[in-house]
Amino acid sequence: TRPPDFRDVAMGFPEPSRTGDWVLRAEGLTKGFPREPGGASEPLFENLTLQIDRGDRVAILGPNGSGKTTLLRTLIGELAPDCGAVRFGAGVQVAYFDQQLSSADASESAIEAVRAPEPAHGQTPFARSNPYLTPGEVRGLLARFGISGELALQTVGQMSGGERTKTALARVHALKPNLMILDEPTNHLDFWACAALERSLREYAGTVLFVSHDRYFVDQVATKV
Repeated sequence: TRPPDFRDVAMGFPEPSRTGDWVLRAEGLTKGFPREPGGASEPLFENLTLQIDRGDRVAILGPNGSGKTTLLRTLIGELAPDCGAVRFGAGVQVAYFDQQLSSADASESAIEAVRAPEPAHGQTPFARSNPYLTPGEVRGLLARFGISGELALQTVGQMSGGERTKTALARVHALKPNLMILDEPTNHLDFWACAALERSLREYAGTVLFVSHDRYFVDQVATKV
């Protein structure tokens, strides 16, 4: 039963621009780290070949420490692969969901975090923030994701885990990508917010690559695992 003061979280993502038939290709991708300083690198994944097509919603599963986040960070160019290459298809505009909002300064407000530009990583075609979004428009967007009133003025450093997650999702919305790469987007979300995110991703006409430990969420959202 919903609590009496519950407010529906609308969420939703905008209609994306069209891409080519394939959106992302990884060929022979290998990435590892040494277990000890100065030691030989031990691969987390090796010779990985992957293709994601337009409209796919692909889930990456695996135990903690298996390299899921490392894989995402390598795909977006934040980490350089030891071997192999990543290519993006025609017209792709990427938004990377970072639940910690690490690209935003801790002193920035939720409004400023949503409007923050994406750091450049290699050749990844990141979607760019709209410089014409007014603070009022951003507040309306944040409210769709459950951050309203005074919460929109608090700083990133003051936010709870759930508030950071919702703000990061609002930021993805503002970027209007056609490829969303999401690292455990349900972390810190309550049941109702998770349900809204499930619905929003199922209705989204773009392409999604995501990591999740939530098998119910995966079953509801993913078209491929």
